[in-house]
Amino acid sequence: MHNERFTTSAAAIVKLALEASVGTAAAETWTRVLFVGLFALAYVVMLRRTPTGEAALLEHLFNIFALLLIVGTLWFQPWYVVWIVALAPLAHARQRALAFAWSLGALSLYVLFDFVWVWYAELLNSGNELVVNVAATALWLGPVLGVLAWSRWRDWLGGIPVLARLRRTLRRRGEACLAPTPRA
Repeated sequence: MHNERFTTSAAAIVKLALEASVGTAAAETWTRVLFVGLFALAYVVMLRRTPTGEAALLEHLFNIFALLLIVGTLWFQPWYVVWIVALAPLAHARQRALAFAWSLGALSLYVLFDFVWVWYAELLNSGNELVVNVAATALWLGPVLGVLAWSRWRDWLGGIPVLARLRRTLRRRGEACLAPTPRA
């Protein structure tokens, strides 16, 4: 059953890291309890804060799916991103960027598992497949975390008055450069 497998997820990394010290059965149990518990707790908190209004509700739904994929999924598969991609056209620009990054990252798993793992099986199977699970999780989650970090950093920079003025100036100059030139 899929709910008994730990693959290509943060939960898989934790389970494989614990296996050496506590054994497979205990590592699976502890990891399942930890990740299902974290998901349930975060989900209840998110449900209690359900917003009103269509745009806010769509953003909230996107965030719930993101929580499910990051924390609640013990065995991540690339096609799970369909839920996020389906909401992307209706979402805020930041969430569209996240959906795009998530989609690219998830699709890269096919390259890892269909080609790279075959070519470098000895390396990727190291540590009872810990290496391949770290690589796979980094491939699908890394771009998402990168977009989140970039958007937070950009928001932080926008709050600095000097940088905000510079950004507005550069935007105006860019718009001026892109404007059509009048014909004589």
